[in-house]
This record gives sequence, structure tokens and C-alpha cells, in this order.
Amino acid sequence: AKHAYQGGYPTGPGRDGIRLWHVDARLLYSYDGKTVSASEWTVDPYDERGPVVSMMSNTYYSSDNDPITYLGKDYADYNLLQLIRDSKKATYHETSAISASDLFVPGESFSMEKYASQFVRGSVLNDGGALGWSFSVLSKNSDGIKVSIVKEGFASPGNPPRREIPGFFLAKKSKENPEGRRSFRRKESARRVFFPRALFFW
Repeated sequence: AKHAYQGGYPTGPGRDGIRLWHVDARLLYSYDGKTVSASEWTVDPYDERGPVVSMMSNTYYSSDNDPITYLGKDYADYNLLQLIRDSKKATYHETSAISASDLFVPGESFSMEKYASQFVRGSVLNDGGALGWSFSVLSKNSDGIKVSIVKEGFASPGNPPRREIPGFFLAKKSKENPEGRRSFRRKESARRVFFPRALFFW
């Protein structure tokens, strides 16, 4: 970045790289319109079981007067949107602005196990499920950044791809690509797709 947003915020990173976000946009539904439970969540904003509200917020707990999630302070560390930094020392409670060192650059890779300290529940997502994806940043040039994404336990030797995954295409195995990895080049014109709970890099 060359300029600060609205002139009053920190200037963004001054180098190219992958910015990785953990998104938990699940919704809570309420049968009676008054109470909510962590087990009663949905991804459908038009859920017919009752009115919905955001399950998570981006406010950390410091006092009982804080406007945190409807689930209370026990869920204050579960963010709606969280930056995953290229750092094994970072935690899920970081408050500093993004810096150039937070970006994933060629030679770096990501997996849930490697960066477990930045997730409230360790090497699983907030709902307890496995992400099942990892990626490596291969190279960059003036056109963009080349990344290899692997669906763990799906496209590997002895377990060839059998179906398409929405939003992705799995590469065929070859001598040069024995694991069926799919490489793609990020472009500014790429279509952005919304998933209620996922990891995004941009």
C-alpha cells in the first residue's frame, strides 16, 4: 500500500504477498426471538426456525459492558474476521495492524497444524471441523502470485480425484504432477465467492 485508508489508519504492507483471512460468518437462530444457543447455528440468513443474528463479532472481552457476541464472553475470542499471519508465534488474540511480515510469500506454506496457535480450537475450525486444505506459495511476478492448493486426503497418490469441488478444479495426475495438485495464478479480476466459514487468501 502507498496510502493510509482515509488518512487516519496505518498504511498497509509495502510488498506483494498472500493475505490470509479466517472467516466465521455463521448465524445464530432463535426459536423464540429472545434466546440463542451455540448449538443452534445456521448459514442461511432466511432460516425458517427463527430470526438470525451474527454468531461472532470482532470485539475482544475486557469488561462485562463490552458489546461482544450474543453468546457472551466465553465466545469473545471467536472472531467474525481474523487475519492469519505468517508467524508461528502469533495467537488468535492479536490486535496489531497488518504488516509486510504477515503476508505469505514464495517459499512459505500454510496448514492448520502449522498455524494452530492462531485458531481458538487449535488445529480445527471454530465448529470443530477440519479445514482439509493446505497451500504453498510458489512464485510471483508482475502478473501475480502462483499458489499450489492441496485438498488433504483427497488428491494424493493412490487416491485420485473423483469429483469436482465447487469453486476449484483438480488437476490430473502426470509425471510432472504426481499428486494431482492444481496451480493457479491470482488475478485482480478473479471472482470472489462467499463461504460462511472458510479461509480466504487474497
